Amino acid sequence: MRGRVALVLVLLAAGLVVLAMGASAGAPPEGREVGNEPDEVELAEEISAVVWDRSPVRYESELEVSEEASRLLEERRDRGDCVVVRSGFLDLTGRVWGCVLQGGDWAEILIVSESAAGGGCDVVISRMSAEELGSLQELC
Repeated sequence: MRGRVALVLVLLAAGLVVLAMGASAGAPPEGREVGNEPDEVELAEEISAVVWDRSPVRYESELEVSEEASRLLEERRDRGDCVVVRSGFLDLTGRVWGCVLQGGDWAEILIVSESAAGGGCDVVISRMSAEELGSLQELC
């Protein structure tokens, strides 16, 4: 069961990365036709549709990606109400960092990406309750 929850959260994080980087939902990646996506992509889109019924927190930071990621993790550590499930860079160049946190009855996904305007970064935070996670598990 933990494996399925982790899979759902990782796929959700992937969806958040796409949205954080400004990709249009529903448009296939360049060079790929609609209907030829692997099952994982279709699942990520379904999960994104469920989660994006409510708005994530979004803000810009003057800090670099790694500095903002450290600040966010320290802030949550100091609260003491959650554990890190997964964290790390989501791309090969170190421009997008992601983290999945789990609390008593909630999970939170943090995505920090290099600002397209240069200097600083963009942050997207989405929190789901255990009930919402349960409905996502049904998709898997």
